[in-house]
Amino acid sequence: MARPAPGVSRTVAVLNFFAAHPEQSFTLTDILTSLRLNRATCHSLLAALVDEGYLYRDNSKAYRLGPALAALGEVAHQSFQPAALARDDMRSLADELHLSCVAAARVGAEMVILERAVGGPVVGHHLHPGRRFPLRPPAGVSFIAWAPETEVREWLAGCRPALSGADQAGWRLAMERIRRQGFCFGLAGPVSGGVPAAAVDAGWLQPDHDLAAPGLPPAPVSPDEPIRLRYVSGPVLDRAGAIVCSIALYGFERPSSAEQVRELGARVKAVADRVTSATGGRPA
Repeated sequence: MARPAPGVSRTVAVLNFFAAHPEQSFTLTDILTSLRLNRATCHSLLAALVDEGYLYRDNSKAYRLGPALAALGEVAHQSFQPAALARDDMRSLADELHLSCVAAARVGAEMVILERAVGGPVVGHHLHPGRRFPLRPPAGVSFIAWAPETEVREWLAGCRPALSGADQAGWRLAMERIRRQGFCFGLAGPVSGGVPAAAVDAGWLQPDHDLAAPGLPPAPVSPDEPIRLRYVSGPVLDRAGAIVCSIALYGFERPSSAEQVRELGARVKAVADRVTSATGGRPA
């Protein structure tokens, strides 16, 4: 793989920094402190971005996102067909369930929010379009479960502490269950109903990871266990069955039953499947 040019990498770092804080402005000192860039290099880079309209410099000499970047982002957003196609269904689902519904894509080792519909006054306020979240293991299972084998191996190799052969097999089994389930979900609190794989039947649900032992393969959750949800997501897939983006619900305030989790999974999967079919993919 070709090595990125340092100047390009610095520019991308600056733009990602502003994208992560879209409603804030920052002085040169703020940016230097956060990104640890050389002052002269950073100053010339910011000046170039201001000249092109990608950043705006106000009278207090603070910088914020500029109009040219907003226009470019809108063009890119409109051209990413899955997120655009999901927009109306996401809005309906968010309004009906009083939750946040987001479309997100995996970009390298990060998840990037592409679209958001908010069904409550403050639920999911941090999940704004353009926000990035690291997907270091054990995060990212909702993408990796439907990823190509090379990406699965890379993800498993990134787990810390390093996984034994048995633990790698356990993670693969958990991902297989998630694919059979048709949706993924994350836990916001520990559960006590996990059991060995041999004892699992069709009534058990497979979470993305175990909060008590995040680096180890997660056990399924008993259908009798109250489940505190962090998110529920469904994959939008391409023709090869690999994930393009995910549609996810966030903002759960009360524990859910296994039946409610399955219903939520079915609802979000239905949206993802409609987008998958509309873009020529193969539904999960």
